Amino acid sequence: MNMNFVLLYYAAMSWTMIMYSSLVNFFEDYLPRILVEAFKYGKCACNEKTKLVSKIEVPKAWFKHFYVIAVIVFSYIFYATTWVYVVGGDVAEWFSNFLNICCGQGRVAHTPAAKVYLATVLLTLQVFRRFYDTHFVSVFGKNSFMNLLHYIAGVFHYPGAAIAIVCEAPIFAKTAQNVSAELRLSDITLFDVCVAVTFMWAWWHQHCTSKILANLRKDKKGW
Repeated sequence: MNMNFVLLYYAAMSWTMIMYSSLVNFFEDYLPRILVEAFKYGKCACNEKTKLVSKIEVPKAWFKHFYVIAVIVFSYIFYATTWVYVVGGDVAEWFSNFLNICCGQGRVAHTPAAKVYLATVLLTLQVFRRFYDTHFVSVFGKNSFMNLLHYIAGVFHYPGAAIAIVCEAPIFAKTAQNVSAELRLSDITLFDVCVAVTFMWAWWHQHCTSKILANLRKDKKGW
């Protein structure tokens, strides 16, 4: 099969969120209440909810689960890319077959290995820091909930991002002739450096924001 399910998933999610959020933002007063309640959560959540929506909500503290899964997935992706690009090893056969199932067998790499490895390192740092933030910094309100659909989307987000990075990476996919499958510093452009620096700046300030928001709670139990 040559279907890229990861691309299809993110395209469907993007289209759904754009359409759904536009409807809620511009036509909230005309929509069935259940649709509005299912979309909003946290500070924007409706004060009173229908029984159906209340039954398909989970504690907002389950946000932690996203990063437990993300740390596991990105730990392997970081290991796999390091093994292939730094050590010079081969892609595990089971993982190659898995990528073929998720992203199709006709995958072609158009991005140099250095850029792929840079993206992997940055997102690995992100998920590890978010794991720390959600488990040891953030204070989740005991009465804060999110819709089950939001939770499911969050669970699949980072694994999907990890697969998206390597599914069309050199050696993990068929490598185009003009694409380097080796780590070469010359493949990193000034633009890439600027993006990486901006990413790390935002990375640090997101952590600072998490601490500020946690300190706004009346106590560490989420009240």
